[in-house]
Amino acid sequence: MSFIRDKELKKRFQNKVATGRLTFSFTVIYAVTVLLISGFLSKEHWIQIILLALSTLLMVALNNKNSLIRGFCRLVSCSFLAFTLMIPQLMESISGGIVQVLFITTLLLLFSAYQDRWAMGTILYAFICIGLISTQFIQIIFFLPLLWITMFTNLQEGSLRTLVASLLGFILPYWFWGTYSLLNGTYDVLICHVTGITAFDPLFEGLAAPTLLVPIIFITLLGIAGIAHFLRYSYADSIKTRMFFNVLMLLFFSSIIFLVLQPQHSDFLVRIAIICVAPFVAHFFTFTNSWMTNILFYVALAVTLTLTILNTWIL
Repeated sequence: MSFIRDKELKKRFQNKVATGRLTFSFTVIYAVTVLLISGFLSKEHWIQIILLALSTLLMVALNNKNSLIRGFCRLVSCSFLAFTLMIPQLMESISGGIVQVLFITTLLLLFSAYQDRWAMGTILYAFICIGLISTQFIQIIFFLPLLWITMFTNLQEGSLRTLVASLLGFILPYWFWGTYSLLNGTYDVLICHVTGITAFDPLFEGLAAPTLLVPIIFITLLGIAGIAHFLRYSYADSIKTRMFFNVLMLLFFSSIIFLVLQPQHSDFLVRIAIICVAPFVAHFFTFTNSWMTNILFYVALAVTLTLTILNTWIL
């Protein structure tokens, strides 16, 4: 019945864009144009660009494999790409790009093990990715309890076996790093990195930078609108999809709170927030069709383009 009801809705511009087969192609052209204007291609930031392209393709896989948006839709990956380019300074960091790729891969693996308490191998690989993320961003450790909670609740893949597998997976990168450090006499670098988790800057320091604050507010407001819509109409989605969105919701709000408290980690936390909010934004604009949400879609496009231009010019 929900599918029939969706088909009967009058399609507005937002719905045509969300379900259009050329939307992704136009977004890629837009992304290349932004990269050219911002000078990233001339700066030869090839690694960052490759990581962004890989992250976008992984977002496509995350949507397609898990049917986050019922029916054909490319707005998940398009929203992700547009929001990332809206903050050009993110393109300066190779470490941030690596974290982005690994975090999406983690979600893909965790979601693929849904309701499988014997998926030790999949969970192992997922937490190897988290362990690799921690070599670049040690504060990801604060997200571990959240991931374990979702494994036992929403994803229903938690068991003693998968819990042990997650711990082994997380530790595995440090076994190699520790061995390498001992052989090369650079063990102090590893110790300094791990103890960095206890370093906290003053609360809210650096958050007032307009190139960071305004995009965060914009993404958060769109995210709240998307989450509110999803919670109200989630009955139209499958239970599996609802569980996945609940995981993304928890990680989104956690990353925003963490970002507000410790904005010095914005290079990583903004990426996590964008990854988690993109499906909600896509869901919102795909399955609403009132004149008000259509206007909001135009406004969102205009704000995204304006912030991208302004932040590129400031950068």
